[in-house]
Amino acid sequence: MAKINVVHVGVGGVVAGIVINVIARAAWNYLLPNGMMAGSYLWGFVVAMVTVCLYSALSARRGPSPARAVMAGVIVWVFAIALPNYGFLALETLSSSLVTMSLVLGIVAIVPAALAGALTYDWFAATRLARAPTHQAHHGLRVRLARLTPHTPLSVKAV
Repeated sequence: MAKINVVHVGVGGVVAGIVINVIARAAWNYLLPNGMMAGSYLWGFVVAMVTVCLYSALSARRGPSPARAVMAGVIVWVFAIALPNYGFLALETLSSSLVTMSLVLGIVAIVPAALAGALTYDWFAATRLARAPTHQAHHGLRVRLARLTPHTPLSVKAV
C-alpha cells in the first residue's frame, strides 16, 4: 500500500480550493454582497483539502483514477453541502429554492475541483517517482534484470 504524501495533498488541495472558489465566486456574485464571501473562501479551501485527502486515501489503496476523484467529490458534497442544507431546509431557515441552488452549485463546484486536485496530486507523485535515483550495486555497477521470457529463469546481470 502506498503512503500518502502530505505535501502533495496540500498542493492538490490548494489547486482544488482555487477551482471551488472561482466557480463559487462566479455563481454567488449576484446573490451575496462582497463582504460575505470571505468566509466562503476559507470554507472552499477546507472542503478542497478534505476532498484531496479523501482522494489520496482512496487512490493509495486502489490506484489513481478519475472515477475515484469523482467519488471523493460526491462523498464530500454529501457531508459538507447536502446534509447541512437539508438541515437548514428542515428547520425552515432557508427556502427550498435557495437550498436547491446551493446543492446544484455545490456539486458543480466540488466535482471539477476534485478532478483538478486529483490531477495535481497524481502529477506531483509522478514527478517524484521520475526523479527517484537508480539503484546501484555495491561496486558501482548498475544492475538490470535480464529480459525475461516464459522459459528463462529469473536472473540478474551486471552491465
